[in-house]
Amino acid sequence: MSEKTGEDQSIVNRLLVQAISKDNDKLRRFISGWSALEILINKVFSEYEKLFIQNLIGTAPTGHTQRYFDRIRNVMQGKYRITDKFVILVACLGDNESIESDIESFEFIKEKRDSLFHGNVIDESSLPINEIVILLKKYLARHIDKKAS
Repeated sequence: MSEKTGEDQSIVNRLLVQAISKDNDKLRRFISGWSALEILINKVFSEYEKLFIQNLIGTAPTGHTQRYFDRIRNVMQGKYRITDKFVILVACLGDNESIESDIESFEFIKEKRDSLFHGNVIDESSLPINEIVILLKKYLARHIDKKAS
């Protein structure tokens, strides 16, 4: 693991602890959890994008198939929304029973995040802190397990 990757994982771990800690208010826990989830997704996306495409085209794609998907990756570089990135992460690391519900949970969390960050008044008791922590712990653990195997 590179020094930068270790530093990123350390930040995600620290933010996860802040999201879990009942010593923090709900707003801080929500923002910490969202930040950790967003950092994790952004840091691991490129490797799971490659795996996702490889799973689609197989181990020995024809030249034009490989060229087509290389072009898509090139065109889409920097254009994926966070939800798109999460869908690819879940497609690579999720289990078939919970993929759709995890995506729905992420979309719900993101709606709350967007509403809050766009200045809307939010009842702190409605912030989906537990949902963030569940997704974050699940996909952080699965990513670590995948890297270890």
